[in-house]
Amino acid sequence: MKALKILTAVMGVMIVIGFAVIVVELIHRIQDSGQDPGQDPGRERDRAVVRGAEPYAVSIDVPADSRLAGIQAADDHLALTFRMPDGTTLITLVDPLTGEELGTISVPVDYSQPAGGTEPLWER
Repeated sequence: MKALKILTAVMGVMIVIGFAVIVVELIHRIQDSGQDPGQDPGRERDRAVVRGAEPYAVSIDVPADSRLAGIQAADDHLALTFRMPDGTTLITLVDPLTGEELGTISVPVDYSQPAGGTEPLWER
């Protein structure tokens, strides 16, 4: 019976200490960040750039007779997918904050065709 009383007292102390740690950590995070809890502090720089940024116009060099097949937004860039006249797929990565072209990926004809057909999936 004595062991049960000691165990109960120890568990009670652990609950109080755990609750205190949680409260102190929440207060610490709110005061240090200067922003709402749950907001990503790593994105604050990006938001500041967007708020202070001026509109821009960017031209991307794409071969003649190509057509835009799709646009996909990722974490920190846009992927523009172009279909070339020869069947090659060209993927251009662009930084949406600056308009800078980050790179280009070229997918040969035999890889841009679905297995068992000559028509790309986006044209079906």
